[in-house]
Amino acid sequence: MRPRFSPARFFGAVAVASVPLVALVLIAQASDDDYPYLVGRGKADVTGPAVGVQFFGFVREDQISEGIHTRLFSRAFVVADRQGANRIAFASVDIGSITHAMHQEVVDRLRAKYGDVYSESNVIVSATHTHSGPGGYWHYGTTGPIGSPFYQDHFDAIVQGVADSIAQAHDDLQPGAIHLATGTVKGAGANRSVAAYLANPESERAQYATDTDEGMTLLKFTDASGDIGMVNWFASHPTAMTFFNRLISGDHKGRASELFESEHGAGFVAAFAQSNAGDITPNLNLNNTGPGKDDFETTDIIARRQFEVARDIFGTAAEALSGPIDIRHAYVAMGHTTVSDEFTGAGEQRTCPSAYGYAFAAGSTEDGGGHPLFREGMLTRNAMIDGTVKNQFGLPEPSDDCRDCHAPKVILFAPGELDPPGQSQIVPITLVRLGQVALVCMPGEVTTMAGRRLRGTVAQELGIEPSR
Repeated sequence: MRPRFSPARFFGAVAVASVPLVALVLIAQASDDDYPYLVGRGKADVTGPAVGVQFFGFVREDQISEGIHTRLFSRAFVVADRQGANRIAFASVDIGSITHAMHQEVVDRLRAKYGDVYSESNVIVSATHTHSGPGGYWHYGTTGPIGSPFYQDHFDAIVQGVADSIAQAHDDLQPGAIHLATGTVKGAGANRSVAAYLANPESERAQYATDTDEGMTLLKFTDASGDIGMVNWFASHPTAMTFFNRLISGDHKGRASELFESEHGAGFVAAFAQSNAGDITPNLNLNNTGPGKDDFETTDIIARRQFEVARDIFGTAAEALSGPIDIRHAYVAMGHTTVSDEFTGAGEQRTCPSAYGYAFAAGSTEDGGGHPLFREGMLTRNAMIDGTVKNQFGLPEPSDDCRDCHAPKVILFAPGELDPPGQSQIVPITLVRLGQVALVCMPGEVTTMAGRRLRGTVAQELGIEPSR
């Protein structure tokens, strides 16, 4: 179904914390023209177990938490029209990923407090995707090659923190304004899969000056008391804290938020949210190194490069958002969806149950690499490898139909064919209009070119120009 709104500008936020805020202020009466929205912000802790839990990000059984570098937070904003009839809640969370079960539980806890004000449609929960946070909060894949034991207490701590941050933002709602700014961040990410990027058509690559998205999109929130918050989207993987690290960390996104909030004082909430960073590393020297002498220095350098651009464009943000709040939300069966020739260029095709290829096991060589038996771009099946995976993890052979559907990718294992599936096969997709800004919200690690294609496709449907 085609969305029925046409914002003037489009920005993709491709998807994919804990100090109570207490304030008593006197609000001067203002007109809707001055403050066209109701705005609120909140922040709550989601740090989780500090010792003894396998980290989420690098799928290493030996990467077990031993302490805390920085605490992890959920930073939330609620925006509503002046009548409070239409609203959106957005939370940027310092964890590796958001599962559907987490999203549902957050909504259930909000409904317990506020009734039908919040739903699966108007609550957006986005991970910064830090790799240096404890895992164990997925219900899926807990016994597979990339799973880890499920810890109910950790799951509960995350969802309660996210719900608390949104509840704070809800209770903080008051007449306010939102201003838009954009900027360019240099030296905060490098393409870690250049060979894959170069496999994109030359005509498509020629439309862009860089092999990463360097654009930052920022929203500035103000009310009668002054500046109260900021959220920006910029694409760079939070892997500056590498797989050698054993300390819980918000990585460069968390550090940048910390810098911005410190500069603006108590109560201010600054979210450095994630965008299409699937192939972008902060380790600018590649091979898991640089630009700093160690993980901590690299984290700080990459954080400050984002922080400085955000500070500059925050100070000059002049384009006031105006217009309605609107949402389109759908669940898509990604394992069995028909795709027309308009998008494939090769006749009608269909998507497949999810499956990991050999290249997945190769990992990102630029961020530390995977198993030495594997390399990126492997297209030849190996019976020894298949047998090892099957024997060690007890996973069934992928079906011939699944192998044919994924070809030429060589399948290592197919969680989408398990019963029940080892990964969710039905995923939420949300399109949000906030005045003249549109946000695309979706799960997964969207890469540079995939993000550009998504922005272009959605912008074409809306009849507007995409951001670059």
